[in-house]
Amino acid sequence: MNQIKNIILLVILVLYAFTDLRANKAYPLVVAKRFEYPGGRLVANTYDRETYFFLKKSWIENSETILKWRGTNRSELIGIRLGLDKILDLEIVSRQIILIGQHSNKLLCQFYNFDMELQSSFLLDTIVEPISYFAKIKKYHHTYFFLANNKLWTIQQNNDQLIPNLFYGNIEDYDLINSNLYLIEKHDQFIVLKEYQELTKFSRQIRLESAEINKFRLIGDYIFVKSTFPEINSTLVQIISRKNFRVIYKNIFDLNSNLIDFKLENDAPAIFYSYVDQSKISIEKITILNQNPEKKSISLNQEIYEPIKIEIQENHIFLVARNSLIILNSNLKTNLLFKSQFGGKLGDSLKIQFQPNKLILSTENYSELLEIKENPYWFVYYIYFNLLKFIIPIILGLIAFIFFNLYNRQKKVFTELLNLPSANIFIILDAKGNVEYLSAKARELLMIDPAVKINVPLPELLKNQIYEPILSFYEQAIQNPSYHSQKLTIINNREAREYLFSISPYFSVSGTLNGFLINALNITEQLERKKMSNWAQLAHDMQTNLLTIKLNAEQMVCDENSDNNDRKNRILHQVNLLQKRVRDIVTIGRSTNLELVATDTIELMNEAASEFDRTMFPNVDISVICEKIDLVCDKPKILRAIRNCIENGIKALPDGVGRIDLNAWTEGKMVCLSVKDNGKGMDELTKKKFLEPYFSTSKDGSGFGIGTIIIQQAVELHNGKIEIKSKPGLGTEIIIKLPRIRKN
Repeated sequence: MNQIKNIILLVILVLYAFTDLRANKAYPLVVAKRFEYPGGRLVANTYDRETYFFLKKSWIENSETILKWRGTNRSELIGIRLGLDKILDLEIVSRQIILIGQHSNKLLCQFYNFDMELQSSFLLDTIVEPISYFAKIKKYHHTYFFLANNKLWTIQQNNDQLIPNLFYGNIEDYDLINSNLYLIEKHDQFIVLKEYQELTKFSRQIRLESAEINKFRLIGDYIFVKSTFPEINSTLVQIISRKNFRVIYKNIFDLNSNLIDFKLENDAPAIFYSYVDQSKISIEKITILNQNPEKKSISLNQEIYEPIKIEIQENHIFLVARNSLIILNSNLKTNLLFKSQFGGKLGDSLKIQFQPNKLILSTENYSELLEIKENPYWFVYYIYFNLLKFIIPIILGLIAFIFFNLYNRQKKVFTELLNLPSANIFIILDAKGNVEYLSAKARELLMIDPAVKINVPLPELLKNQIYEPILSFYEQAIQNPSYHSQKLTIINNREAREYLFSISPYFSVSGTLNGFLINALNITEQLERKKMSNWAQLAHDMQTNLLTIKLNAEQMVCDENSDNNDRKNRILHQVNLLQKRVRDIVTIGRSTNLELVATDTIELMNEAASEFDRTMFPNVDISVICEKIDLVCDKPKILRAIRNCIENGIKALPDGVGRIDLNAWTEGKMVCLSVKDNGKGMDELTKKKFLEPYFSTSKDGSGFGIGTIIIQQAVELHNGKIEIKSKPGLGTEIIIKLPRIRKN
């Protein structure tokens, strides 16, 4: 049986592992190689695909350094220190490396050739504070445009000379298309988009909603503006038609701006964005068609989580998530899925640079180069892995069917055990002895709160000395995993409780040991009943002795006013009381018939109080302070109940000193009989257990809880109720509520 189980598990594990390792091949593109470059930003040379530049910070000299090498093996490596504190932008234009950077309070522009030789350096501006926002470099014919520090400069290339010039100020962003220049001017409450023809001739302008510009792009006949509201992590998207210079689309997305990008779809503007919906990453496309946006969305695999950035380049949609890279086409079909932990390495400064067969993911402190190739067999893998969705469930279904009957049998045994009356204390352990389940009674025994989750070895819960018998029984039983049973005595706060414990192992359907079942039954009540039976027999035997004492005492001749006559009367009084108590023990639980008589509360309370001789309780003041209320009841039974309440009250008085107040009143159709003491009182646990059969607060073994049984039985026979009011240190009041007319 074990061999069959192991083979099945091995097959499932192999299928799962193979699926996990090969699933990325079920797409048209795959990552062939991966190269990591920690410490800086990697930039590909657009004129020579085998040449790379690497920007990194030299922490020793606090200046920027640029490295150049060929190929992924970093051959022909050379590097120079740029003399800049911070690089704001780098572009490779016309076989030149152009940098905008900051050094001290100077904004500089530098030109390098591909041999890393400095060709020109220009001071563009003097700055007061470090520049934390982006810069931007573009070229149109022989003119270079530079945006930094909210100013737009040009550098005119005239023969071998480069002539810098401040072009416009107060500029948030710009872009060029043909000879048209578009500028975004920042104002206090709004931004203005301006159009200049032939770079300098003002043509028209439009006022836009203000926010922090994140991306400004000209695509065909449309202008895309993406702005952010950092304080609420939202993004404003505005699309402007270049033909009529008006806003054709405007919307605020509750998304980080890195998760939104644009492109043209059949000459129509389209917005792509990613969001998390019900723990799944979704990608949605909105196409703007004649004021009626069309939406299309997909949900990615649930194992992909936390999107970082979405960007569109050359009709590819790149989505970088915390644990995956996904490349999709315009129809939102996945072309590549590559799983890797990007989240701890790539952050908000992520830049994506795509070239044929190469993808660069770079930040200021870490970069990756991924070589991408076509996967000619992707469709075979696709069919195979989709078939696995059906094959694995079928296999698992067959396995489930094979084991169903065996499991069902074991489940029935478990259910029967849990439903047994003896299962009120029930503990389930795993094969290592860790607790998996505790019933409510088991938690009560081990003093564990119901809200506390338990997953520890059983001996950890049995460290208290009072549980030593259970621990010893458990340790002996698990040495030989078979059924064991034993009677154990648990002593807590000097109160002894008897339990019948049993332990038995349980096995899985394959025959391996799964754990142990511990079942315990509180047999204290049964033992007390047995004791009561013995006491009843003893009490029955005592009746003859008491009768002899009474007859002899009655025949004693004494002067009517002498001390001996008083002693004789007290002896007879106490013998009568003792006979009643013996009769209580002998008849407890037997008599269920009521002999109803008319009486009143004063008569009941005075007769109950008279049974307590002042010579025996000289320091106890028993007072009857009730009003007279007519009552129909079984007088002897109610008297016994009141008498036992008084006895409990006297026992609760510290050093036998205090008072007992007997009172009565009416509540609607109920007569309330109250016995109140000023003794030590009861806590909530004692109050809860007070009316349990055979419960006693006596710690010396002198009490057996008979009095509480007598009280409860008498009240129940009268269809009454018992109410207990008590607080530690403030005494106890027991209220017996009886109906004035007994219900038939």
